[in-house]
Amino acid sequence: MPPASLLTGTWWDLPKVGLLTVATPRGSAVARVDQEWPPDRPAHHANLHWSWAAILKSHPEALAIVDETRAIRALWCSKKYRPLRLPEGNFYRLDYIERDPRVRRPLFGAFAFALAGARALELKCDGLVLASLPEVTTFYEEMGGERRIPTGWRPSRSLVPFVFSADTLTTLKEDADGLKVEE
Repeated sequence: MPPASLLTGTWWDLPKVGLLTVATPRGSAVARVDQEWPPDRPAHHANLHWSWAAILKSHPEALAIVDETRAIRALWCSKKYRPLRLPEGNFYRLDYIERDPRVRRPLFGAFAFALAGARALELKCDGLVLASLPEVTTFYEEMGGERRIPTGWRPSRSLVPFVFSADTLTTLKEDADGLKVEE
């Protein structure tokens, strides 16, 4: 069972998007994602046929960014609810992440990734590892990721491995924290 996230209950005000918080994704909201997002996914992306309901069945660590109406605006998950213990340290394994393709704000994808990174820091990880779809590798490079496979981790051959250091995640989290709504 994944530990509860301290991100839940915190609100951020993202310009031109609105108020957002983190929540555990639930059945009917995930079903809406699977119904509403596919028509707006880029036709050339490998995630065109993702079913979040199916993905979440085998990924116990899952969080969503929701708006004031509780509509999901981004999702991420990991097959592991504990950090991976690798020779280089403990790493958060980010298996899937997607933002609502209808939210076409440049900052939104970076914001969603920053909160996934904040989750890694919350779990006291030394970094984050992910295996990227080839069409989004530029995004992860721009976010500060290093293209490499850490010792002891085996990503799928068809995906591009990335490692994000705790320092990079801290910088991303601090950028997101600048958008926090004061209580």
